[in-house]
Amino acid sequence: MKFSFLRLFGTVFFFSAVFVLSGCSLVPGPEDQQKDVFDSNASDDAVMTDDDIVAGAPSNVDYVESGEAFMEFQKMLSSGKPVECRFQSADDNSLTIVYFKSGVYKTISTFDGREYVALVDSEKKKMWSWSPSEKSGSMMDFSCLEDLQKQAPGFSEGNPGFTEGEFSETPEKYAESFPEYDCSFSADVDLLVPTDISFADQCLLMSDDLQSSLNQLPGGVELSQ
Repeated sequence: MKFSFLRLFGTVFFFSAVFVLSGCSLVPGPEDQQKDVFDSNASDDAVMTDDDIVAGAPSNVDYVESGEAFMEFQKMLSSGKPVECRFQSADDNSLTIVYFKSGVYKTISTFDGREYVALVDSEKKKMWSWSPSEKSGSMMDFSCLEDLQKQAPGFSEGNPGFTEGEFSETPEKYAESFPEYDCSFSADVDLLVPTDISFADQCLLMSDDLQSSLNQLPGGVELSQ
């Protein structure tokens, strides 16, 4: 079974949506006193008290059914502290670890003993992806997708991954594919783009492919809206 880069990118877009929906200011506030860990597989018999939150005591509250898991995760992001989440995939037994800090996040997926990494800067709207075992990777500037859409209104129909399907699912819906996950505050993590990797510009490649397709269209024919 091959590693699914769609799943890796799906994870990236899931957390992009998390940042947007959380409205995180990424400025430390009262949320700093929240509990340090939450687990998606916690028991639904336990009840979390205010004392648990203040003391940072472990809690076994079942947040998933009530939707509180997502709210608790938002609080962790807004604390400004580095956050680490671990996701165990239900379909291919791969493990994905995601690190967050100040609008930048990094996913590390392991499959058959090999690592695949994606680094996203939400402010720059760019994503870098690579495998540490190789010296090449790719870079995507998401702002270029709007330019491509303007060049050819029907462009997204041939690239559903960026606008439809798995990437556009709500965070709650996407999280269903990861039945086992937990998040906690973590030690500081390296969120810098590696300098020893050669990154191919995906926007340039997609633009070239689009232009090639447009050049092959009969005269007067345009891509549909």
